[in-house]
Amino acid sequence: MKAFWKDFFREISKNKGRFLSVFFIVLLGSAFFSGIRSAEGDMKVSADRYYDDVDYMDLKILGTMGLTDEDLKDIQNTERVKNVTGGHTLEVLHKVGEKEQVVKLIALTDKVNEPQIKEGRMPENSDEILVDESFLSYSDCKIGDKVTFESGIDEAVTDSLTGDTFTIVGTATLPYYMDLNRGTGSIGTGSINSFALLEPEVFTSDVYTELYVQIDGAKESASYSDEYDKTVKKVQKKIEALEDSACDRRYQTIQKEGQQEIADAKEQIQDAEEKLADAKQKLDDGEVQLSDARTTISKKEQELNDGESELKSKEAELESGKQTLVQKTKELESAKTQITEKTKELESGKQALESGKKELEANKIQLAQKEQELNAGKTQLEEAKIQLQTKIKEFETGKSQYEEKKSAYEAQKSQIETAKTQLETVSAGITQIENALTEMKNQLEILEEQLAKSESSDETYETLLAQKTELESQITAQSEALSTLIAQKEALEAGISAFESAKPEAEARLEEARIQIEEAGTQIEQAKATLSQKEEELNAGQAQIDSAKKQLQEAEEKIKQNETTISDGEAQLVQAQNQIKEGESQILEAQNTLADGEKQLTDAKQTLAKGRTSLEEAKSELEAKAQELEDGKAEYETAKKDAEP
Repeated sequence: MKAFWKDFFREISKNKGRFLSVFFIVLLGSAFFSGIRSAEGDMKVSADRYYDDVDYMDLKILGTMGLTDEDLKDIQNTERVKNVTGGHTLEVLHKVGEKEQVVKLIALTDKVNEPQIKEGRMPENSDEILVDESFLSYSDCKIGDKVTFESGIDEAVTDSLTGDTFTIVGTATLPYYMDLNRGTGSIGTGSINSFALLEPEVFTSDVYTELYVQIDGAKESASYSDEYDKTVKKVQKKIEALEDSACDRRYQTIQKEGQQEIADAKEQIQDAEEKLADAKQKLDDGEVQLSDARTTISKKEQELNDGESELKSKEAELESGKQTLVQKTKELESAKTQITEKTKELESGKQALESGKKELEANKIQLAQKEQELNAGKTQLEEAKIQLQTKIKEFETGKSQYEEKKSAYEAQKSQIETAKTQLETVSAGITQIENALTEMKNQLEILEEQLAKSESSDETYETLLAQKTELESQITAQSEALSTLIAQKEALEAGISAFESAKPEAEARLEEARIQIEEAGTQIEQAKATLSQKEEELNAGQAQIDSAKKQLQEAEEKIKQNETTISDGEAQLVQAQNQIKEGESQILEAQNTLADGEKQLTDAKQTLAKGRTSLEEAKSELEAKAQELEDGKAEYETAKKDAEP
């Protein structure tokens, strides 16, 4: 027994880490289990207190065809029912970009299922909304934002609510959403993502979607207790007994409303058919009257058109004479205008000639100045080219230095990777030697025990003693080898650590040098582009100067030609003035002849105008009647379609 305990404690001492790990695992498991068991009662008490604080419902009544005030009264009159509150809910969609979530809109209720405000305040107006915290996290909205909902079905949200856009005024929790699950829905993905609370008057339906029942005496019982379950189940059975009568009553109400709507529609159709018959008779009479009027107007219009045709023929002859006279008058006026313009052009030409001479002299002076500026620009360009070549040489030198430093860094980095590989090898060797030393020490302890049990006179004693000596020698050799490997490991780790410490700074310097080189290269390219642009500008300037010299020569020749042209123009003006005087006499005779013809045409036009006025009045009246007839037909067809079942 003594040897057993000795061996037991020896095993523990050899495996202290394993023993302590198992010991603490068992200790922590026992403590956690004890804590969970002791916390169960506190959690139930906390939940019960929370339900009492928010006046949590005991039962929730649902109806697929809606719940009425009569249903509410029946449940309220049920024995042990303390209070019944009607509620409205609606499932809607909220979209933000490509994200979509299903939201359950719930009407706020008084003294039952009261929400707990987490941030903000309760809604005070019909366009304000209190949302679930998960609504904000899912949609990235915040308090103060406006949100718009969609129905997710063919009907619009405004068929069930007074509006579809609301302002977020706060966040809250509800007692029947204690976990992250918000239940299932009938739109979207089929899963409700969050809820939101609105004022009851926002919902336009006159029936409830839910009824919340609070039972007398249930609040005094602890939630999750058998007493509470018995109290609630008794009332639940009584309420379930009302189900059949409530469903029949609701079905009959809906059926009665539908039948009344059908009866009203049939009566409206009968009235419409009688009105359509009367309208059809009036339309037929109107078409006969319009046909007779069109025939009469057509005859009178033909007579008027014949008279207008003859008048137009005479008018065309007069108009042709007028046009001829106008054309000649225009030609005369044009000639006068041309003479005036030519006179002005002649004077302007003289002034322009003098101005051109002055401008020519000024341009010669300006051209000389431009040539001086161009030569100065060429000198500056050559100096800039020399400076650019110097910068390029400096850039190439800096770039070579950067490449050398980068290569040195990469070589050192490669050496560190090799050192890491060596470190792994050394670490494996250390582990191997430590395991061997442990095994040798265990063997040494066994030999020592055997030597202690043997007598020095025994034959095996010397053999065991020799084995012990040899084993001790091996342990010493392995210990020295272990020390050597540990020293190598420390040296490798120190080298790697030093490299890793200096690595960020070295990489930062290399990166800084790379950026400087790239910036310098960019500056050189920009300088090349600038020099190229300047050289192009100088070449363009030289071309402009050459062109200006040529223009000056052409201008001198043109001035000489203009002097000759002005002299010829003065002679031509005198000849044209004599021809205009002769044309004015001929035009005066033609004007007197046309005046007599115009008087005769005016009298004929007045006679035709009176006839045309009478005809147009008759046409207007006819068109008005025709329009009335068409409007009547359109109304008849519309009413006929509306009356069809």
